[in-house]
Amino acid sequence: MGGERKIGWLRPRTLRHLTLLQAASLLSGLGLATAFLLGALQSVWSFAVTIHARSRGPAEACSDLLSDARSHEITIVSRAPSGYACEANLASGGFAVQEHFAGTSVLFILAIAAAVASILVFVGLVGAAIAKAVVTKLLDGRTGRASSWAMGLLIAACFLTPCTFLAQYAQWYSASNSGGSSVFPSGFPFFAFLGCLALAVLAVGMIIVARLSPKERDRRPAVCPRPITRTTH
Repeated sequence: MGGERKIGWLRPRTLRHLTLLQAASLLSGLGLATAFLLGALQSVWSFAVTIHARSRGPAEACSDLLSDARSHEITIVSRAPSGYACEANLASGGFAVQEHFAGTSVLFILAIAAAVASILVFVGLVGAAIAKAVVTKLLDGRTGRASSWAMGLLIAACFLTPCTFLAQYAQWYSASNSGGSSVFPSGFPFFAFLGCLALAVLAVGMIIVARLSPKERDRRPAVCPRPITRTTH
């Protein structure tokens, strides 16, 4: 009664015994749920920002357009879920638009990143599960240090390879939106991808070494049956 009870699947002991497929489903589900919540928060924030801008009026919310148009000629238009925009027909016959994202672009980027990351984690863990099954079949019951290294290296390579594509996209996006600078050093995703290939090659080498070694049951010395002796009285 006095102790704190935890939900069954949230217990640390339960989480440690999850298979790769179960972990992939759990992590991808949490990532997609996070992306959905961030998208909903972005829509609510955009609606609130638009309502606040309309209450302030074009004279305050669209001050940059006052040099080209009068305040009564400016219309505040919702751009949900990306803030609002100020539109005005100019006296010269032109049309002016001023976008106001009001921080919603950050939530949009986070939601997309969470969704993409969850999909890549799912793909990586499913690939790791398939690799584990293949390695287990190839090892054919062999155990030892080479078998353990082969299993671990191949699982790591299958899991990390999709993450390098996410890093590559993040580098391209940040470089295109920040004047050429990037969140990652130049070439980092490519070298990370080469590192994953190196892990896969090492895993294949470990599999070959493990295949050449005898099985554990073949190493055990043969046990000769003891002769049966009979005593006569």
